[in-house]
Amino acid sequence: MAREKISGIYKIINLVNNKFYIGSSINIYSRWSKHKNLLRKNQHKNKHLQSAWNKYTEDSFEFIIIDKMQNNDDIQLRKELLQREGYWINLLTPYIKEIGYNVNIKPNSRSGLKESEETKRKKSIAMLKPHHQERQAKLMKEIRQNRSILNNDQVLEIVELINNNISDDKIAELYNVTSSAIGDIRRGRNWGNVTKISYVKHHTRLSKEEKINIIKYIKLGLTNKNISDLVDRTPATVREFRIKYANMTSDEMLKYGLVDEIL
Repeated sequence: MAREKISGIYKIINLVNNKFYIGSSINIYSRWSKHKNLLRKNQHKNKHLQSAWNKYTEDSFEFIIIDKMQNNDDIQLRKELLQREGYWINLLTPYIKEIGYNVNIKPNSRSGLKESEETKRKKSIAMLKPHHQERQAKLMKEIRQNRSILNNDQVLEIVELINNNISDDKIAELYNVTSSAIGDIRRGRNWGNVTKISYVKHHTRLSKEEKINIIKYIKLGLTNKNISDLVDRTPATVREFRIKYANMTSDEMLKYGLVDEIL
């Protein structure tokens, strides 16, 4: 029998040291399954939580609901979830390293160390190997599939969340799609017939959201060509930013507002 759908705020608690992660979802049990699946595959985007999971093992973690919420209006419920999640995070401060696993709300330092020529060479060789090309093809397929699972009503809800200055990452998490899919809706590249947002291929400077997405795709190991297809920028633009990113200091990361989102 399927579990009852419950919306609200939850904690993932490390029973060994009592550190915890706070999150929200319109369907908590479904969200927990996604967390566990990513953690078991060592693919969770929260590196702090993933590292603890690897160290202490799955049996050391407990998933609990701390705040249930209800609203027949899904879009209003999603807004309330975000607000309530912020309340709990501010109250319990899991962004403090000694307390929890949420991403620090204050700027973190970045090592600033540049890759050696030898490391760059090894990475270049690895990208030419068949298994790497297969992995890239699989990643691209997954990313594109994520873009097609929304319906018209959900897209309109997403537009309202965008207009309320909710980040692409948070919206993507709520709807179980990629942040690039949200970015495409934001710019009218996809679903323009529903959102009435006109898509114009732009040649302006990269936005903060675009930079964050490109960095994430770089970390996934995608090529400049694949990334350019996903963010709708030329390979040359992606290549230029990749070079800048590789040489950025922690101060520059802070200046561009990229620290919190990618650490």
